[in-house]
Amino acid sequence: MKTLITIPHHSTSIPKKYLADFLLTEKHMNRHLDFGTEKIFELKGFDVIKADASRFVVDLNRQRDDIREGQGVIITETWDGEPVLKESLSSEKIEHRLKNYYDPFYTKLDSFLAKSTKPLFVLDGHSMDSKGSLVAGDSGNERPEIDLATGRGTCPEYLVKIFEDAFSNAGFECARNNPYSGERAKIIHYCTAHENVHALELEVNKKVYMDEKTFKFRKENLARLKSALTNALNKIQQL
Repeated sequence: MKTLITIPHHSTSIPKKYLADFLLTEKHMNRHLDFGTEKIFELKGFDVIKADASRFVVDLNRQRDDIREGQGVIITETWDGEPVLKESLSSEKIEHRLKNYYDPFYTKLDSFLAKSTKPLFVLDGHSMDSKGSLVAGDSGNERPEIDLATGRGTCPEYLVKIFEDAFSNAGFECARNNPYSGERAKIIHYCTAHENVHALELEVNKKVYMDEKTFKFRKENLARLKSALTNALNKIQQL
């Protein structure tokens, strides 16, 4: 089975032309990103499509027309309700961001989906804060080390089980759809709208691979994560 990895929320890049729009510092915003996930999911020998700009420029995992306040395609509040922007963006400014950083990602994804042999498996790679947030509805709660998010049936049981076994065998605590189910995630549903394409959103607890305050990476755990992930993907490619 052909595989693809997407990494939509790792980037810390904010173009200078947008910096004046934000109330929060870049370092503060980085705490709300899937910081360092490229170190987990960007694996040699596998096709990868990743973001070119921070999630705070545009959120690639939301619908293009989702311009609601909060955590839409343009993030206006952090997960704990902090305001992000100095003022609401004009429709022209929003469209500028979308054309420059949202549309190119989906152009690459469309091209891959069109050219790829089927069946195809897409792994959407993310990370999550170690403790729950106001928006997620689990404020202050400890989160599992690995969350396998299956959306609305975007991934069949036999594929989910491959990841569950790989991470469990590597000593990681696995959960399904807790705290994130992938219900609102665009990428996995966008991909599985194509015939014979399966997709899974995988969330890694940040405390597993980094210090959330200092951003220092835990190299041994990163290696364990990459090994488990590679084992799972190799099994899928052999199907």
